[in-house]
Amino acid sequence: MNVKFGIYFLVMIVVSFFSCSDHTDDEGTDGENKCKVVGAVQKGPFLKGSQITIFALNKDLLATGESYPSQISDDLGAFSISSLMKADYIELRVNGYYYNENRKTVSEAPLSLQAVASADREKVNVNLLTTLSFLRIKKLVADGMNFDASVKKAEAEVLEALGMRVGDVSGVEFSEMDICGERKADAILLAMSCLLQEGRTTGELSSLISDIASELAADGTLSSSLKEKIHKNERYIDLLSIIKGLFDFYEEKQIVDYKIPPFYRYLDLDGDGQIGEDTAFKMLEDQIVPSQGLPAEGYAGEYKVLSSTGFTVKADCDWIKVDKKILSSDIYTVNYKVDENTGKVREGNILFKDPSGTILMTIKIKQISFDQRLYLKLPNTRNVNNVSSSGELKAGEDILINGVKYKVEYDETLNKLYVDLPKADSYSVCYPVGLVSPCDDIYSCTVEYLSEVSGQRQTPYYGALSSPYMIYEIPNPAEVQLQICSAAVSVSFSNMHADDLGYLIVEGNKNSLLAGKATYLIYSDAPYFDPNYVPLDPILANKRNSMKVNIPEGALSCSFLVYPQTATLKITLYNKQGQLVKVDDGTESNYQKGNLYSTHWFK
Repeated sequence: MNVKFGIYFLVMIVVSFFSCSDHTDDEGTDGENKCKVVGAVQKGPFLKGSQITIFALNKDLLATGESYPSQISDDLGAFSISSLMKADYIELRVNGYYYNENRKTVSEAPLSLQAVASADREKVNVNLLTTLSFLRIKKLVADGMNFDASVKKAEAEVLEALGMRVGDVSGVEFSEMDICGERKADAILLAMSCLLQEGRTTGELSSLISDIASELAADGTLSSSLKEKIHKNERYIDLLSIIKGLFDFYEEKQIVDYKIPPFYRYLDLDGDGQIGEDTAFKMLEDQIVPSQGLPAEGYAGEYKVLSSTGFTVKADCDWIKVDKKILSSDIYTVNYKVDENTGKVREGNILFKDPSGTILMTIKIKQISFDQRLYLKLPNTRNVNNVSSSGELKAGEDILINGVKYKVEYDETLNKLYVDLPKADSYSVCYPVGLVSPCDDIYSCTVEYLSEVSGQRQTPYYGALSSPYMIYEIPNPAEVQLQICSAAVSVSFSNMHADDLGYLIVEGNKNSLLAGKATYLIYSDAPYFDPNYVPLDPILANKRNSMKVNIPEGALSCSFLVYPQTATLKITLYNKQGQLVKVDDGTESNYQKGNLYSTHWFK
């Protein structure tokens, strides 16, 4: 008697185990069983709060009237539903907002998705493909095919209609696919999600899903016009944007256990009629630019790379360290570390190569030193008095900074002139050497106007940079705007012979300065820190109101610099033998800094 009772009890446990349940023997009333279904809802992931309902179906997949509503529990679409129902099969119906991979944002409207499964299934994912196959499965069951065969046939027909290879799913049912997985089946699901979404609003996507599901329900095929509509926007899919958006989405949601399957292998992104875009090597960045001006203290950075064929990466110098790690399927992270710089500004390269050694990409790295870098910006002015006299400074020339001579260099990448020099609280920049020089007070500069010049002007510049009262540090690198501190006069000779031209004597009125020295205050930041600050007028020394301008040999024009002032210039022309040729008594003019004044002489 005890043995029979034991066998009967064991049979009851086995029966309960295989009923619609979470594998417990808890029973409700009237033959109802406790059921628990978990899974995830994905187009992109449905967001927390989306509505999900489980419906009881009989063996003909017809609703029995029982249903249990619930909600998505997180922003990855996860759900868990426990219910008491009597059912052979279940339908899951979801309505809510989702993450739109193509636009990298939440959908502007809710979307509805469906799935059907056996009632004894504990895990069921609801997605785009379960929705497309839903009506076809019901039609096949209604025509007398058993449920499992109907699911297998309907899913194969959906894949074929969408241009996918049935073998790539490797026996994975649609309700088992996961866009966060790394199987081929998962990649197909994400690819189809991106394909149908591209260029469409949620409402348009919903309409397209309905059209596809309806046509498939009839005979498992799609019309050519609907296929054309499905692939209409395929070539506009922004692969790199989608991948970057997924990384950002998972990071924002603090999800670490995810993959990005190689969905791009199932899309025709180049419009050649063949799925599988060439993904031998792609940088997953909006724009790769050289890394310029990295700090002397050192720096660490990261790139993401998509490569289906593999690659190597290394630096061509020992102060850049590079490390490559696989992140997901064909996606890699390349981390680089720039060591502290103990010398001058230095440059190196990070080289990406294919398996054969061919360079795929070079990223230039420039690291500043602990010295200060000053970029020198020239004025670019044009005015009513013809053109600016700027533009003389070139790479390779000498320049004075705080009274010390430095060689000007050229940054090809940024197209800027620069000088590297020791750290200081302030800098006085003067050019050219000999004509302009800093004073004892480095916030000033002195420009010397010579009593005899060559007739070919070299424009003097000055500029200053400082961190007054140690309130702020000067940025490194920094930029100094150079100012022109003279006016220029150009004289051209028409209908004259070069042999008739020797030199000019230029004379000004008694208050003018044509030769001598002018000291300028160039500490331009002072008014900001001291509202009562009043700029000083230039200090003039060794004043003369005349100068000699030698006309270059064989030239029919000459030019010279004058101190910015209002003056009347008398210009007298002599030939090489010192004989008078012509006199221009001149008129009064306001000679302003940076302006070029032109006059034409006729014989």
